[in-house]
Amino acid sequence: LFNGLKTWRLLKAREQEVPPYIIFHDSVIKEIALLRPCNFEQLKKIKGIGNNKLERYGQSLLNCIKDIK
Repeated sequence: LFNGLKTWRLLKAREQEVPPYIIFHDSVIKEIALLRPCNFEQLKKIKGIGNNKLERYGQSLLNCIKDIK
């Protein structure tokens, strides 16, 4: 899951022409992989995912987690 999330992050970063860490730091990706959230409330509890990032990436991130599981 961790590697899949890093690939997802890289694709988002390329789309936006920003470094991957701007999307999420590795520590956030590790936490997501560990907790495997399945809804917005669970995502929101992860340090590094505020309202803006939740709104911008939340659904795409949940879809990625679901697809990798």
